[in-house]
Amino acid sequence: MTEAVALGADCLDDLAVARADTVQEKLRGFSTPAPQTAGSFLRRFTLGHIRQPDKALREVHLRAFQLLGVKKGGRVTLDFDSTYIRSYSSRRQGADPTWTKRYTLHPLLCFVAEFGTCLHAALRRGRANTSRGISRFIEECLRRLPKGAAVRARFDSGFYSSDLFGALEHRGVTYLVGVPHNPRLSRVIRQIPDEDYAPCIDKDEGEVAEFGYRMAHDSRFRRYVVKRIAISPGEQATLEEAGYHYWVLVTNCEPPAVSSCELGWVRYWSAEQPTATVEPYSATRSKPFWIA
Repeated sequence: MTEAVALGADCLDDLAVARADTVQEKLRGFSTPAPQTAGSFLRRFTLGHIRQPDKALREVHLRAFQLLGVKKGGRVTLDFDSTYIRSYSSRRQGADPTWTKRYTLHPLLCFVAEFGTCLHAALRRGRANTSRGISRFIEECLRRLPKGAAVRARFDSGFYSSDLFGALEHRGVTYLVGVPHNPRLSRVIRQIPDEDYAPCIDKDEGEVAEFGYRMAHDSRFRRYVVKRIAISPGEQATLEEAGYHYWVLVTNCEPPAVSSCELGWVRYWSAEQPTATVEPYSATRSKPFWIA
C-alpha cells in the first residue's frame, strides 16, 4: 500500500492498478492485496495506532528544527488556516455538501512561515466550522516545536474568538488574528481621529492606527490595529466606510514592538477565496484610542 501511495494512489480502489503490474509483483516477491483485503486490514487499526506515527512525526519535526538552527529563544511564526478538499463521491466518509456546491472535507492546516513547510494537518468533516477543534490542534502544533521557542501565530478572521485569545495568552503565544467587521466595531473605527493614523512604513499606500476594544461578551480590552486604504478614483463609496477600505487585526504584541517589528497582516478575503492571504506590513506607533 505504501508503494501505491508513492505512485499516486489516493483510495483503496487504486490498488487494483498495482495488482495488474505483474513485473512489479515478481520484483517485490509478493502480490498487492485486493482493495477489500486492504480495507479489512486497515480497519484493525485504532486511534492508538494512529497516534504512534504522529509521535514519530513529532520527533522528525524537532530534529528538523534543530538542523535549521531553531533553538531555545528562537522565533517561529505559524500560519493557521483551513481549506476545502473536494470529494468526487458523496459516499466518502466525512464528505459533506458545503457552500462550494460540492462534497468536501474541511481540514485544518499549519505552516511554518520562515521555511514554508507544513507543520501539521488535521482532517475534519466538510460541514465543520472553521474554528472547530482549533485549541487541540494548536496544542499538537506546539508540541512539534522546540521548547523555549518564541511562537507567533497568525489566523484569519474565521478563527476570531475570545476563547482562542485566552488559550494563546495562557500558552505565552503572540497572536495576530483577523477581525470580521460588525456594526459595533465599525462605529469604533469611525471615531478614530485622522491624526491618530500613521503611514505604513513598508507599503506605498495605506495608514494604520491602534485602539483598545473589547468584544460584547468579554470584559477584557485587547489591542486592535486597523489599516485603511483610500478607495480608488471612480470606485463606489459607502456611508459605512466613508471613502476607505478597512482591515482590522487583534494582537497581544507589546505596544513598544509595533514601531520596530513586522506585523503579519491577516487579510480576510471573500468567500470565493479558498484560503486567506497573509500580507506583511509594519506600523508606526500612534496614540492608543480606547473605547468601551
